[in-house]
Amino acid sequence: IPFALLGVYGIARTFADTIMQLFQRMGNLLIFPKISASAQRGYDLQRAISPLRLGVLTLVAIGLAFAVAIADRFIYLVYDERYHAAGLFLSILLVGTWFGILATMADAMMLGVGKPSGVAFSNGAKLAVIAMALPALLPRYGMSAALASFVVAEAVRYVVLAWRMRGVGLSFLRQDAMLTIFFVL
Repeated sequence: IPFALLGVYGIARTFADTIMQLFQRMGNLLIFPKISASAQRGYDLQRAISPLRLGVLTLVAIGLAFAVAIADRFIYLVYDERYHAAGLFLSILLVGTWFGILATMADAMMLGVGKPSGVAFSNGAKLAVIAMALPALLPRYGMSAALASFVVAEAVRYVVLAWRMRGVGLSFLRQDAMLTIFFVL
């Protein structure tokens, strides 16, 4: 990867990571402590947190979809033409951020119910996808395809976590599918 293109990627990654860091902090400071302190587990816990989770993620889906839609315009406005490729990169990375947010919320819940192995397993699956896809896609199809592999890796991380959450009675698959369709629309 040429250093100039890596710098453009760095701009896009900075904006996308800011959103993810916000949700990681929220998961660590709000969701994890609330769930670990709760006496409820399984379906009772799912039923208790589902309405609030739906409301928060609906707002996130709207905001993030808007961000994906205007990412390239934002980059064009703020940066000169040498950095305009960051607009497409940012749009792609923000799609991955949606799956990252779903996974981050699931991380906090799994840790809250005392199941950190699900988090570790999902992160391992994400790493495996990146390790296999990146070397295959980058030389053949370029940076945009390589960035799409990060989106797929985040989606795989989420799917693994959703599968593991189902095992502890915290399945939000229908809710997440509905929200993902809403985000895409």
